[in-house]
Amino acid sequence: MNKGNRAARAQLFQSFDALAGFRDLLAQQEKVIVPPRVLSEDEREQLDVTLAQVRIGDVLRVVFQSEDVFVEVTGMVSRFCLEERRIDIVKRKIDLLKVVEMEIVEKSRIENETEPIL
Repeated sequence: MNKGNRAARAQLFQSFDALAGFRDLLAQQEKVIVPPRVLSEDEREQLDVTLAQVRIGDVLRVVFQSEDVFVEVTGMVSRFCLEERRIDIVKRKIDLLKVVEMEIVEKSRIENETEPIL
């Protein structure tokens, strides 16, 4: 196989973005900006109860402060570490101290996971 054919063949397998800016638009749609809020004592306790139930693989809806706005995201938990005060929803790293609301939308179907990962 000569060099020209290899280059042409390799080009077929390169990433192709048919709609310029489409991925950026999708990323913007993944987050919803919500009004700011301060947690009451009862809301903090409820958040602690929900955190105790979270497992890797669960689908969560989380509202948290990101820079100067509050953002709502929904996605699957890929990492959860109480020691680092961090939860990863897909590829987004969220500081647990900035979370103001959390809801388990769907529990993980992984049966071996009985304890949260610390």
